[in-house]
Amino acid sequence: MEFDKTEAIFYGIIGAAGSIGGLIRLWRDNERLDIRGSLGRILSSGILAFGAIGCWIGRAPSDTITGPVFYVAVATLIGYMGKELQDKILAKLVTYALKRAGLIDEAKEPD
Repeated sequence: MEFDKTEAIFYGIIGAAGSIGGLIRLWRDNERLDIRGSLGRILSSGILAFGAIGCWIGRAPSDTITGPVFYVAVATLIGYMGKELQDKILAKLVTYALKRAGLIDEAKEPD
């Protein structure tokens, strides 16, 4: 499986938008963190946005009804969210991935 050029650009923009949202959230919260902590928060926001949008729409960003700008906006919003909401999104993504892989069944969904 290979990404074509359009997918690579789209998902690169998604990750960057999530990271920018995380950076803006970090500035807004005005917390004093060292460079490692700041980069960790910013990049984890980008990775979470990338994963959430990737699971949501799959491999066809150009075939969606709402268009790619909508998903860039959602990715930025995911990056901007607080840690508590990001953790909930991450838990849902992990559950989704485990169900798809057949590692958990529908009846025994973890909390």
